[in-house]
Amino acid sequence: MTKLKEIEVTMGAAKMDDSSNTSALRNPGDDDRPVLFEAADVSKNFEATRALDHVTVQFQRHDVHAIVGENGAGKSTLVKVISGVYGSNTHEGELRLEGRKLSIHNIAEAEANGIFLVPQDLQVVAELSVAENIFLNREPHRLGVVDWKKMLADAKKLMDDFRIDCSPTDAMGHLSTAKQKLVIITRAMARGVRVLALDEPTAALTETETQILFDYVLELKNRGISIIYISHRLDEITNIADRITVLRDGRVVDHLERGDPIAVTQRVVRAMVGRNVKLQSRKGYERGKAKLEVQDLSLEPLNRGGRPQLSSITLSVHSGEIVGVFGSVGSGTDALVGSLLGMTNVRPTGTISVDGKTVSLRSPSDAIKAGVGYLPADRGRDAIFPVLSVAQHITLLMLSIVSTGGVLRPRGEAALAKSYIDQFSIKISSSDDLIGQLSGGNQQKVVIARLLASDPKIFIFHDPTQGVDIATKKEVYDVIDELAKAGKAVMVVSSDLEEIFLTADRIVVLRAGALMGHYRSAETTEEEVLSVATADTLRDIGHN
Repeated sequence: MTKLKEIEVTMGAAKMDDSSNTSALRNPGDDDRPVLFEAADVSKNFEATRALDHVTVQFQRHDVHAIVGENGAGKSTLVKVISGVYGSNTHEGELRLEGRKLSIHNIAEAEANGIFLVPQDLQVVAELSVAENIFLNREPHRLGVVDWKKMLADAKKLMDDFRIDCSPTDAMGHLSTAKQKLVIITRAMARGVRVLALDEPTAALTETETQILFDYVLELKNRGISIIYISHRLDEITNIADRITVLRDGRVVDHLERGDPIAVTQRVVRAMVGRNVKLQSRKGYERGKAKLEVQDLSLEPLNRGGRPQLSSITLSVHSGEIVGVFGSVGSGTDALVGSLLGMTNVRPTGTISVDGKTVSLRSPSDAIKAGVGYLPADRGRDAIFPVLSVAQHITLLMLSIVSTGGVLRPRGEAALAKSYIDQFSIKISSSDDLIGQLSGGNQQKVVIARLLASDPKIFIFHDPTQGVDIATKKEVYDVIDELAKAGKAVMVVSSDLEEIFLTADRIVVLRAGALMGHYRSAETTEEEVLSVATADTLRDIGHN
């Protein structure tokens, strides 16, 4: 493993040229398995925006079919058409199941035909049990009342069948995200799923949880289910997909099947982006004064007898540098972020200083006043208001600048928003567009624009490129790099080790609430950092 990581993919035409290694690839016509489901010549508009443009895709039994493309390419729109989120009266073209034309007006009608969607933002009832979620609105009844004994027994059989390690009586909200997704898929199985669409299924999952999900998907495939798999993670696509359809600007630009991972990745990226993209780690930086200092920060356990959430964490972030914070689920990274934002259930001990002055961070407003800016890991839950416009989001923290005497100046709001819309090439028809109607990547750009508009002293980016395509990822990394070059102090907290090495000058590793070590990214390797993050015992590692 090199100590300085550089990833470069060159994109040109939608197809690889004659000099490319295409011998490892197969074309869709090479497989004569019967078509189970088809989206035929589907088009859809959102006012003046053409989201899908005569898209035709066929899905087969015993098949994992990936849909890939940049943010805004039309992937989510297509899967929402297929799953009934957008009814037949809202789009052109046809949906066919075993050659039979379907007229699907809503999600219930899609599910009645065996077509189910597991969205990126899970829709579960956290307060109900696992069994109740599996049989929601389809509970078995006896003598006019819910037959709890049968429901629990049926749920346990399904969970045993798919080796889901929890009890049917467990509260859904107490399960990990990975287990919640498995339960939702099990619910689809209980209802006779034939076509299962998974939208960014591994977002927020650990590597172990991802492998469990893959095993589950392959089991469904072996049972004859047609899997539609949407993801920005091309390594996952080449690992699990039997065939791939690439969308760009609402059109199908390529179809291909499983082959050599490198050749497949090159062809997919060429098709989806159509231009040069280069991800490169930072090379040298000028480290200034300490802007953020954390000394002996500790956070007590949530439950009596549990281990501390944080144990004597000491670290600093200087102007002009990017510090990466890496750790797996439960390592303490979330607790550290919560402490820096004043968002912990118990008060931390130790000191937090900004510009050499100790600050008391009891709430997010205290953090904002202290000059701490934050990009949340879960934008859908923590960063956006779907019913507000793009302009309203960008100026949300800057209302004093676009207001006079407490009255909002619409022209001022629009002008400030436009400057960031242009800077980040956010794809919208108007700054009045609702953010909930944008693709995930464009939503992320809006949230970053809002953060930059507030101009904090210290930036904390939490999983900043989760669920975005490679081109948007480069734009985000460029923004982070430019902030550091401008003298800002930047912290990148990520569960993606490659992301840490691409962005950070120094790396801090947490495990079980303890700081395991400090490293300079140019002087260590991914293997070394990962081994420390997953070590069984604490080690005495020197600070650089």
